Amino acid sequence: MLKASDLYESSILWISANPTRALELAKACEFDQVVQDVDSHQVHNLIGTCYTKGDANAVEAYKRFKIAANQDPSCVQYKCNLAFANMMLYDAETAERITREALHQDENYEDSYVKMTNAKSHQGKYQEAYQTQLEYIKRFDNPFNRMALGLTELLLSDMKDREMFDRGIKSFEGRLDRYEGKLIGRYTGDLQGLHGEVVRVYLEQGLGDCVMFIPYLQKLAGIASHLAIVSPEHDSAMDVYKALGCFPDNVKFFNSKECKVLADDPDVYELWMFDLLKLGLPSEVCPQIPQAGNPNGKIGFCWRGNPSHPNDWWRSMRFRDIIPFIEKHGNKIISLQSNLTTVERDILLRNGVEIAPEITDYSVLAKVIADMKAVVTIDSFISHFSGILGTPCYTLVTKSVDWRWGMSGRKTDWYSNHTILRQKKCGDWGGLFDELESIL
Repeated sequence: MLKASDLYESSILWISANPTRALELAKACEFDQVVQDVDSHQVHNLIGTCYTKGDANAVEAYKRFKIAANQDPSCVQYKCNLAFANMMLYDAETAERITREALHQDENYEDSYVKMTNAKSHQGKYQEAYQTQLEYIKRFDNPFNRMALGLTELLLSDMKDREMFDRGIKSFEGRLDRYEGKLIGRYTGDLQGLHGEVVRVYLEQGLGDCVMFIPYLQKLAGIASHLAIVSPEHDSAMDVYKALGCFPDNVKFFNSKECKVLADDPDVYELWMFDLLKLGLPSEVCPQIPQAGNPNGKIGFCWRGNPSHPNDWWRSMRFRDIIPFIEKHGNKIISLQSNLTTVERDILLRNGVEIAPEITDYSVLAKVIADMKAVVTIDSFISHFSGILGTPCYTLVTKSVDWRWGMSGRKTDWYSNHTILRQKKCGDWGGLFDELESIL
């Protein structure tokens, strides 16, 4: 007979590469014909973990984590997982209470601090989340935690407080430990000191970030004599830059294959993209963007981002969230959403939504968006791309807002054409659509 322990270990091995397969194996541990040599609470916890991956199912994850926590109340990790499931169900208050119990049970369990920080952030209690992180750093000082602290400090700066902004930049440099040794000549001084020098900037983070940093790269191009923008893993960013044609002649591009053969050169100064934040707050760097011309009267709409993004569960909408909006305004909308299912496509078409073709050429996508009356989107690449093009954009952000948009207000210094609509309660997309009614 099969042993549950074999299925259990196999499930763990599959969980990152194929969550669906991992879930099948984890559930198989419960079959009658399987030798039960793994504790029940371990199996429930594993099944719950599988439900948080891939096509996540928050309700099922919650059920399994709750069973595991009830069966073994002494396990702090089960409490942390249950808190996470509550956050997936947009109940950050309960998540905070459960995590407080976990911290009381073991104040040296690292994941408890992570969940407490997240639970407070999802309620918009950013100052309290910051205090938790400061306590966390005292106990567990490592590069990842310093990086996370830096992101909170950038958020607390609200893109206005220069002292907090600079503090965030310094803390965020914790991320550089994972790049250790990759840049031989990384420049750490005042970027104005690069006047007339040859500089390479290596891209990092997501495609939206690469677009957001275009004004910073343009400013650096005006300081350096020659600027090379190098893509270790963001070749799509190279395609965006070339499609936009927004850099002067002294800027050259190197994709992931080409950058591997770049020779070490002591006369070339090297930077990572986020080093450019030293050039100042967005209000000091990002120019005003003229509104794109020739609007066709249609509204572009994007409601979800890349599912592999660590914050995607909260920043993206479920399809059911958008149905009332498209039922009312479908004939005004062009869907900019990629990877539509057959069911989604049918519902959109039935409600008069025009579906843009799958676009891989960013110059074509730029023309489509530039011709729109406006874009409505979650915090995604489409938001940043609309911003750099100058098309009026309404970016819908979750209660646990990303640092780039600051803590308050409808405007952002990153893009003058943006209006930020903020959830009053985590998971409440309906309230934002109500706000859109008075705008559109």
